[in-house]
Amino acid sequence: MTQPGFWNSPISSEMLTKTGFRAGNIQVLGKTVYWTESSSETENMVVLRSWNQSSGILNVIEGYNIRTRVHEYGGQCFAVSEEHLYFVHDENGCIYKKDFITGEVRKLTLKGPRFADLQITDEGLVAVGEEDRKDQEPENFLALIDTQTGNVEKIHKGYDFYAAPSFHKSTSTLCWLSWNHPNMPWDQTELWVGQLIEGALIGTECVRGQLEEEAIFQPQWCEDGSLYFVSDKEEFWNLYAFEESREPKSIVTGAFECAWPMWVFGMSTWAFAGKNIFSAANVGGFWTLRRRDQFGEVIEIELPYTAIDQVRASESIVAFWAASETEENQLVILDPDTLYYKAIRTNEPLPFSTDYISLPQCIKFNSNGRNAYANFYPPTNPEYNSKTAFPLLVKSHGGPTASADPDFQLKVQFWTSRGFGLVDVNYAGSTGFGRSYRHSLDGEWGVYDMQDCVAAVDFLQETENIDTNSIFISGGSAGGLTTLCCLAFTNRFSGGASYYGVADLVGLAEETHKFEARYLDRLVGKYPEEIDTYKARSPLYNAEKINCPVIFFQGLQDKVVPPSQPEAMILELHRNKVPLKYITFDDESHGFRKAANIKTALEQELAFYQKIIIG
Repeated sequence: MTQPGFWNSPISSEMLTKTGFRAGNIQVLGKTVYWTESSSETENMVVLRSWNQSSGILNVIEGYNIRTRVHEYGGQCFAVSEEHLYFVHDENGCIYKKDFITGEVRKLTLKGPRFADLQITDEGLVAVGEEDRKDQEPENFLALIDTQTGNVEKIHKGYDFYAAPSFHKSTSTLCWLSWNHPNMPWDQTELWVGQLIEGALIGTECVRGQLEEEAIFQPQWCEDGSLYFVSDKEEFWNLYAFEESREPKSIVTGAFECAWPMWVFGMSTWAFAGKNIFSAANVGGFWTLRRRDQFGEVIEIELPYTAIDQVRASESIVAFWAASETEENQLVILDPDTLYYKAIRTNEPLPFSTDYISLPQCIKFNSNGRNAYANFYPPTNPEYNSKTAFPLLVKSHGGPTASADPDFQLKVQFWTSRGFGLVDVNYAGSTGFGRSYRHSLDGEWGVYDMQDCVAAVDFLQETENIDTNSIFISGGSAGGLTTLCCLAFTNRFSGGASYYGVADLVGLAEETHKFEARYLDRLVGKYPEEIDTYKARSPLYNAEKINCPVIFFQGLQDKVVPPSQPEAMILELHRNKVPLKYITFDDESHGFRKAANIKTALEQELAFYQKIIIG
């Protein structure tokens, strides 16, 4: 019988590149839903599509890559009205304008500042701007863009970062979020308001976030002038509102998270639909959708999904991305009154039986006296019924504020259908378990995350038949640091794979881009005052402790974790005669997008582990 790790599987690496699409931002205008997506079908260009009942799915514009690079990670980069579409073209970072009546498309802004979080107002187009400066960090600001001339005015500046502008038409009032180094937007943000009149922002005031640590997310105006927002002031990211007083009122609250860490622009977990409010809620990675009606009654809607994102709405339609444990991402619309829902954009049916799908088992375990969490996927393939010990692949997610979510991921099934067990760890610092858990990694990055990955292995070894000579770990970006720390500071793993992973915390503190330039102040310590801690936590400075094979994958255009990181690590491992492999891609940055590269990386990682398994 074929040993686990070598089972024949119907899930090929090519299938991962040809099936599925990457979901983007959603906007809803009346009865029409607009969204961005990319896939191998679009040659990984981000395209804009729309749907309504009469026309079905249409391509809104052709020949443009609708993407922004603000903060390097980008996000929301289009805005739409009945008459016009405004979007950012990735080729030059400029904003373009399409007239829906004439079909004319023209460049609105000149090359220079980059823009994100586009919002249409009575005064023009408001956006978050980012402009390079010589020998300094880029300047971020709130911009007002004349929709006729393309003239750009900086209407608010002075903070390191801006996000989430929202305009209230009746009062001409704008709200937005601001924050400064060393905070990240999930640490502390400030909620500001001001009136936008005759091209100027006047009477600006911070209404929340200056006096205490509070991460505010997705502020938005109600038609009646009330200001709603998500805050973690009471431990969990819940929905509040300023209605008739200066103290926020609870709107949708409980032991669940109504937000994501704001790594990209335009994140949305809640929306107004007439007099109803629809909000997504996350409990340990499992997402549900709630409706709060005009009387304040909150109900949880019965839906077959475990992942919900980009909740947007008009008076007549609620739209969101959703996935389940057995279905890939799809665009769902829901009637706000009847709660009838249907998917309007889906992936092609999976070309294999659901018998090959491994369902997640949520586990909670002790890690050095702390609680930790993970999703375990057992080896699953109906053609094999072997009780032979199986190899285990530990996944350490990025962020490190991200989370191991239990929605269907074809890449997970690629491994489990071949006989690998896979455990996706929600280590300390992960989102979905409250502010305290998210901040439990403060000062401990490279320690608690590593301990939790090892503890997950220990827990599973007590309940599962794991081949102790075939335990691997893989992670990307921040998860790459966790991976390399596990290899350097423990002897529990047979090999590991680092995807554009951090190897040198000192180098990361000195070289990374503005958005994350002070991120490590909380996660590790102040730099350079605590440089000894940075070195003690860095795999690069402890490379001599690694004695198992390592494979590295790196995009050579990466500005977040530059190629100098893995290359310095590889030099040290070569000196110590550690078996290794280094796979680079000239045309990739932070995270791989091109089908051929994704296929190559996955096949190389599998062959790497299989070689170790057979010795």
